Amino acid sequence: SSSSSSSSSSFFTRHSNVYVYVPNIIGYARLLLVFVSFYYSSSGGRTNTKNHAGFISVFTYLLSFICDELDGRFARKCNQCTEFGAVLDMVTDRLATTGLLIILSNIYSEMQFVCISLIFLDISSHWLQMHSQLAIGKRGHKDMRESRFRLLRLYYANRIFMGVCCVSTEVLYLCLFMAKDKELNAIPGLVPISKEIIKRVSFIETFDSFLQKTLGVGSLRTFATQFIVLAIPGFLLKQIANIAQLRSAVVAMCEHEPEFAAKREEAGTKKN
Repeated sequence: SSSSSSSSSSFFTRHSNVYVYVPNIIGYARLLLVFVSFYYSSSGGRTNTKNHAGFISVFTYLLSFICDELDGRFARKCNQCTEFGAVLDMVTDRLATTGLLIILSNIYSEMQFVCISLIFLDISSHWLQMHSQLAIGKRGHKDMRESRFRLLRLYYANRIFMGVCCVSTEVLYLCLFMAKDKELNAIPGLVPISKEIIKRVSFIETFDSFLQKTLGVGSLRTFATQFIVLAIPGFLLKQIANIAQLRSAVVAMCEHEPEFAAKREEAGTKKN
């Protein structure tokens, strides 16, 4: 029993087998959950309510998103922070967001260019940020303490602010999917809004009509649409942060180019 307890305790501490570190196992589970979610989202979940495919898709994606928070906590608690784990986490984030946007571009065909633009911005800003920070000698892409962009410093230093932005973005995408699923779009909103109230207040009636006719989502009386509206401010802040991150990365690489050139020249001299 003493040997089993010691092996159990060593599993939750730093050991030689990085592949089975707790946060990395959670990362594998995230990938699996994302694949399950996307499988069900493309299996008729938007039109067939009998197999509950839409519900399964949203539920498994939410579980994957929750695991995104857990892997970081376990990495710090178990002293199992690794470069592999950091890359796995970032790649899974990008794959999940990209896959969800591809699905939304198929559902909202008129918004395909917007979805493609969001994919380009998400991948390019994070990849350039990671590459530029490592190139100039920072510990990781989240080390923005010396950034001249106040929004980026706030975004990476304040976990609550970052959490609101990230959660809002994921909630917006998921609720846009829910709005096109017959079963999920039938869920009533948390705030009870009757048809009479909508007709009585001209601003609400105009906004409700805009949501249904222009954006193609449900009425303000539904759960999905209410959360779409709530998530928009955080979503916009996240995209502004991505733009600032992209610009910051480009500026950093250009400003440090003399150092990069000297390193390349030194490496070339050693080869010769």
